[in-house]
Amino acid sequence: MHCTLMHRFWVSETPENLAKKIEPILKMYQSVSFTPGKKMELGPKHTVVYELEGLDELRKLHKDLYELLKGLGATFTEDDWVGDGYTPHISDREDFLLVQNAPFTSTAVNLIEVKVPGHDHMRFIRKKLILG
Repeated sequence: MHCTLMHRFWVSETPENLAKKIEPILKMYQSVSFTPGKKMELGPKHTVVYELEGLDELRKLHKDLYELLKGLGATFTEDDWVGDGYTPHISDREDFLLVQNAPFTSTAVNLIEVKVPGHDHMRFIRKKLILG
């Protein structure tokens, strides 16, 4: 299970350098709490997700990272899904039982690389970054 904090983007930084630039922002947050709410569909594939509730801190973290990425010249694959268009959600998964209306707290952020030559549609965690 994961909460999408930032939709896909491209930036010229290496994952290691990007992680170093992100870490000071993450240090400002001890943890981020949210509650899975109603089911909804997002995107052109109508992916089933849970809308998240109790999100002031999560939205602020997204906005802080968004501003940093814009400053680094990031290109977002879907401009409508970042910044003011950010819709915090958790994807529904068959292998994990998600309980609606049960609070969840996250203490880490994963920096994930999606497009890796020779590994179509695979995701690679490049760095686990701890909040606080």
